[in-house]
Amino acid sequence: MDELNPIEQFWALVKHKVRREKLQGTETLQDRIVDAANEVPIEHLRSIIQHSKNQFDNCLNYIPI
Repeated sequence: MDELNPIEQFWALVKHKVRREKLQGTETLQDRIVDAANEVPIEHLRSIIQHSKNQFDNCLNYIPI
């Protein structure tokens, strides 16, 4: 359940950015991953975390997610 695990949502964003195009010249996969992770806006991260918290509360209250 990705809704309950914010790191899964974060990595989905990073993977999408990493796979956009082939590595260029001396660029390494590590460089690409770090750059992609740093490009995710902090507000987006907060939103992902809040969404997971809301879904967790729903689960505790037996509300289907």
